[in-house]
Amino acid sequence: MNKENKQEKLTMKIGEMAKMECKFKKYLEDFDEQFETHTAKRMTEIPLLLTVFNEFIQENYKPSEIYNLALKLRNQIKDEMEETFTKEELELIEQYQFYEDRMSDDMIEQAFIYGYAMNDELRYEAKRQFHKENNSKIQ
Repeated sequence: MNKENKQEKLTMKIGEMAKMECKFKKYLEDFDEQFETHTAKRMTEIPLLLTVFNEFIQENYKPSEIYNLALKLRNQIKDEMEETFTKEELELIEQYQFYEDRMSDDMIEQAFIYGYAMNDELRYEAKRQFHKENNSKIQ
C-alpha cells in the first residue's frame, strides 16, 4: 500500500470517528431526554468511549453459536438466490442488505451507548445517595 492510500485511509477513519462522536453525543442527549437525566453533560470521555466501542467490535467480539449458525444458513440462502435471481434482483437484494446492516449497526451503537450511560447514571446516583446518607449521620 502506497503512502497516499495510507493517508487517504487514515483521513477516512478520522472522518468516520468524528461522525461517530457526533452520533454518540446525540445518543447521550436522547438518553437524557428519555430518562430525564443529565448524563451528556457529565460525560467528557466520548473519544475514549469511541475507542472502547471500536476495539470491542474489531478485536474482542467473538461470534456465538447462534451467530455462526445464522451466518451459515444465510449464506446457503444467498447461494440459492444467486442461482435463480437475475443480476438486477441480486443488486436490489444487496442494496436492501446494505440498509439492513446500517440499521443494525445503529441499534448496536445506541444499545452500547445507552448501556454505558446507564452505568454512568447509576454510579452518579449511588455517589449522591452515599453522600446524603453520610451527611445525615454527621448532623
